[in-house]
Amino acid sequence: MEISTTTPHSTASSEPKNTSQIGGDFTTFLEMLTVQLKNQDPMAPMESSDFAVQLATFSSVEQQVQTNDLLKEILQDRGTGLTSFAELIGKPVRVEGKAAFGAEPVEAALPGNALADTATLIVKDEKGTIVASLAVGTDRTTQLISPELVPQGNFSVMVRYAQNGDELETVPVSFTETVSEIALTSGEAKIVLSNGLRLAPDEISAVLSS
Repeated sequence: MEISTTTPHSTASSEPKNTSQIGGDFTTFLEMLTVQLKNQDPMAPMESSDFAVQLATFSSVEQQVQTNDLLKEILQDRGTGLTSFAELIGKPVRVEGKAAFGAEPVEAALPGNALADTATLIVKDEKGTIVASLAVGTDRTTQLISPELVPQGNFSVMVRYAQNGDELETVPVSFTETVSEIALTSGEAKIVLSNGLRLAPDEISAVLSS
């Protein structure tokens, strides 16, 4: 006896339509509804109540999608956005290698190097050009950087330790500033310091006790 084989019919995907597309399909829905009205049976036209129900149903779904998107944004913000960093406002934080110089002296924390016989504080602009170079001590200490010695603006600051003219290491200098604001820039949370620096959260090395 022959046993016939059948090829299974492909079935439509059971996955729901991407809800992000529903909100943009209202025009398509109206076009389909217009075609439906043009091709309806003249002897049994669509009831006006049915027409209203279809419009109301689609509008309800569209509104629900927008609400869901808004709730998703709120939940994401609570996890990784502005509100998760709000408790930092008013607290001192430590920043490595970045400073804003203005009219007032800025205190820098130098890490020190026991093997070095010279240390040079190096200030660079965003292009990597050295705008100031100052001789400092080799011990672990703090150093007041006078506004007369460096230009005003935002810069990266490193200290280069050397022995007998040979470089041992170049490391970032630490600065302590107070958080004044949490801002949203291009969809990302930025921590704004009292000196005007705007930093990503991972550029903060420590939160200090106030």
